Amino acid sequence: MELIFTVAFVALFAYISYTMAENRGRNGPWAIAGSLLLSPIAVWIYMFIAGDTEEMKAKKLKELKDLING
Repeated sequence: MELIFTVAFVALFAYISYTMAENRGRNGPWAIAGSLLLSPIAVWIYMFIAGDTEEMKAKKLKELKDLING
């Protein structure tokens, strides 16, 4: 039973890492690999420090302008 919970938590943390990476314009599969090989916390800290890519910043800015204009 503990194995099922462990696998579920590892999968959940890897999915959170993937989602964070995709939302910031970074490579999701590499985030999953980092979560499994290193630590999800280390990947999350990296995502917060690295922030969005330039392309993602431009995309979010365009979406915000479109939302404001109408």
